[in-house]
Amino acid sequence: MICGNCGHDHTKRKCGCIPDVFWQQADVREAVARSDVTRIVRLLRARTDLTQEAIANMTGLSQGMVSQVESGKRSLRNQTKKSRALEGLGVPQVLPQESACGDTRTDVDQRSSVPMDPTSHGMSSHPCFSDPTSSAGSLGLLHCLPDTADDLVVGMLTDELRQLASAYVHHPLPPLVPRLVALRNRAFGYCRSGARPRLLQRLLLAAGASTLLLAHAAQNLGDRYAASAHLAAARRCAEYAEHDQLRSWVLGSAALFAEWLPAPDTAAQHASHSYTLMSSGHTAIRAAAVEARAFARLGDRTRALQALDRLQHADAIERTHDDFGITFGGLFTFPQAKQEFYRGSVHLLLGDTATARHHAAAALKAYRSGPAQERSYGDEALACVDLVTALLRLGDLEGAERGLSALLQLPKEKRIQQLFPALAALSQLLSQPQFRRNAHVREMRERIRCYRVLDVSMTGIALPLPQ
Repeated sequence: MICGNCGHDHTKRKCGCIPDVFWQQADVREAVARSDVTRIVRLLRARTDLTQEAIANMTGLSQGMVSQVESGKRSLRNQTKKSRALEGLGVPQVLPQESACGDTRTDVDQRSSVPMDPTSHGMSSHPCFSDPTSSAGSLGLLHCLPDTADDLVVGMLTDELRQLASAYVHHPLPPLVPRLVALRNRAFGYCRSGARPRLLQRLLLAAGASTLLLAHAAQNLGDRYAASAHLAAARRCAEYAEHDQLRSWVLGSAALFAEWLPAPDTAAQHASHSYTLMSSGHTAIRAAAVEARAFARLGDRTRALQALDRLQHADAIERTHDDFGITFGGLFTFPQAKQEFYRGSVHLLLGDTATARHHAAAALKAYRSGPAQERSYGDEALACVDLVTALLRLGDLEGAERGLSALLQLPKEKRIQQLFPALAALSQLLSQPQFRRNAHVREMRERIRCYRVLDVSMTGIALPLPQ
């Protein structure tokens, strides 16, 4: 039988793809006795350096099937395929027996006098190379260097993460959270069970990015403890991967969470650090935007406007292929509509009411006329609050009432937790003396009082913490 991987003959012992010592292990012998190809494939991936492609070549299965078998998504049950796979792997007709101490020297000594073909992977005919105790040391090394993921697996994880990052922007959270948890668990699972160095960083990025999405989900649902725990896990991924894009994004998220506490001084520090790590692309634009708003909350006009200048500078630089906004898209982007929203918020906090109205209106127009997948319902709602606030300050009660009516029609599952402090500030504005006698204003204030934002207790969804 010719090996489908190396082209050498199994029966003449010229194929060295699978070490003899592999077939001598108790769990392997048990799997062979049951013709359990699924188990054998998983053991081969865990204990040898065979790639999924090599196993596919030997068994006659597709690489995709081998990947699914290894990950536990499928098992091989077709008897014809099982027989063909066992034959292709070169399973010995009679498995060598293990002694009490695991020494199979007798069987090997009988073969050691037979010269090995010098073409069989450079192995010499010296008895040391035939002795399973010597190859066991090499196999032990393979135990230390497991390889459970390949480019196909990592690519599938990245594609799914890209879909979820996009859906996060414009779909309600409850259906997305279980999928995010499952994706995070798979990514961490591959990291724990072992991966080649060139793939490990990509797995850590997938794990870190999915954990970041869970952190934002927890924040939007009002679970600050879970948000902090997920953020800490994402930071660990960033540090272990030594990846500045992920580091910068984690810091940007920490800044955003601090801003809503509110702790604007801490937010400004985190955002500034985020920008120093990444001074261009979506990640940098976001860092500058959050920094500008944090300084505006502190009343520091000069530094807030300087941060807006940095935003504009970062936006003018051409995006690179490793930009998170390009790699994952969705929540990891910072499109023009979102930039307008942040500019409006900054100017509103600085007292530039007319400018704030302009940017808030531009943000709403961009969200409502742009691609559906970029229509962030959370940011759109907050921009609407900013516009209503600006209109009230400018004395346009009719326009403010129309804007508030549109906001209050937002479905319950899209009312993120950050709306609560924003609406509280709006209600406080409506309570000022110049508005108290206006019946329309009283009605607006009552509608805000009865408004309920999304809360984790309302959804019934779980946000399991990272282990």
